Amino acid sequence: MVQIGINGFYSASVALVAFVKLFDITHTGDSGVVVVQKGLSWCKGGCRGAGRWRVMDPLCGVDKAHVAGSISVWIEGLVSKADNGKPCRSPTYFHAVEVPKITISAYVDRINKYARCSKSALVTATIYLCRVFAKHPEIPVVHKTIHRLLIAAVTVAAKFCDDFHLLNLAYAKIGGVTVKEMWRLEVYFLNLLDFKLFVTEEEYHDAVEKYFSSSDDLLTDK
Repeated sequence: MVQIGINGFYSASVALVAFVKLFDITHTGDSGVVVVQKGLSWCKGGCRGAGRWRVMDPLCGVDKAHVAGSISVWIEGLVSKADNGKPCRSPTYFHAVEVPKITISAYVDRINKYARCSKSALVTATIYLCRVFAKHPEIPVVHKTIHRLLIAAVTVAAKFCDDFHLLNLAYAKIGGVTVKEMWRLEVYFLNLLDFKLFVTEEEYHDAVEKYFSSSDDLLTDK
């Protein structure tokens, strides 16, 4: 069920070209750190996970279940504020016919357990959701939409961030939708983002600080 990222929806060659254009790499230090003038800094080792080189993630050492739990708290807060129980006059592609029986917390736990995505992908999925919520108020953040929005965001983020990701067949099973629906949700979500998937270092660190604090005061919508 694992598919190498280079064969996924987002071409590794395109990502490499974008990286070369966006970052001005100067030299590799003796410590193994690639020094850049702007953008992300990369380190040799340092963080857990596969691969030799990786971003110096501020979530290194933070349990992935904590990250997933933080997403649940944030999402549940948004839904409780927005969902008044009234029927939507203009259903979107993300609307389910009925409210899924699985709770938001259990759904996020399921994604975290079976999707095999990195913590960075979960953070990036959160950033993508924030972008969609801000740019598309016509899509309500309610119980009938949030499950499909979540699985679409994680699918897109995992394919963009991780070297290895699952096939859409697996994401569909995890998300409780058909494979055809999964493909459509992915494309619709990408369109909502205008296919702009790049996340700056500042955006990433801001999201970690705002939503994924290691303190007991988890994930309040500031």
